[in-house]
Formats: sequence, C-alpha cells, structure tokens
Amino acid sequence: MWIATQDGYFSAVQHRDKPDTLMVRARDSKDLQHIRDWGYDTGRIIAMTNADYPYRIIIKKDEWARYLVNATTAIDYVNFKSRIHEVDRPRGDIYLKVWRELLHIEDDDWDRELVAVVAADEDAR
Repeated sequence: MWIATQDGYFSAVQHRDKPDTLMVRARDSKDLQHIRDWGYDTGRIIAMTNADYPYRIIIKKDEWARYLVNATTAIDYVNFKSRIHEVDRPRGDIYLKVWRELLHIEDDDWDRELVAVVAADEDAR
C-alpha cells in the first residue's frame, strides 16, 4: 500500500514473519520519524542502504491503522497538492509529478453527464 500524507510518503507491506505486523518503508527517514513523533510504537528506524526503500519501521497493524485514522481526522485542508507545497515545496513538486502521471490511468469512458449531475448536486449542498 502506498500512502502519501502530510507526514510523508510510505510503502506499507506485510512483515514476512509476523502476521499482525507491517513493515512500513520510506525513502526519507524523516517521514518515519514523523510517525514516531506522533507517539506510535515503531521501535527504531532501520536503515538498509541496499534496499529499494532505504528506511523502515516495524509496526503492529493496529498501530498503523490508528496512525491512518489520526492522519485522516487531522486533515484541515481542501487541496492536498497545495498543502504539500506550503509545507515542503520540493516534495510538493515531486507529488505533483506523481499526480500528473496518475492521470494516465484515469477512466476514458466515464459518464460526463453523470459527473455533471453529481457536481451540480454537490454545489447545491
């Protein structure tokens, strides 16, 4: 699972030997430090210079779920791309490139009339 939050960019995968545990990986150790700063039980940050993601933490699934819930309830912005640019412009530029690349998987067959109806309905709220 890839996750991008105000705290950082993470890749969360099942721990090979512990069914109730994840390995959360990052490219920047500061991203993982943010999770630790929130008070989650992660143990130390492991550095592996020969790995795809050079930094990782071991965290129980329920702890990671708590982090995701708290990161979600802490959202106070209306535009994620703008917020990331405010707090970390170089990272914001990278996230924007990822966002642009993800446009390539957008459904070409979406119903434009339905979208217009939904948008009008949301504007009426």
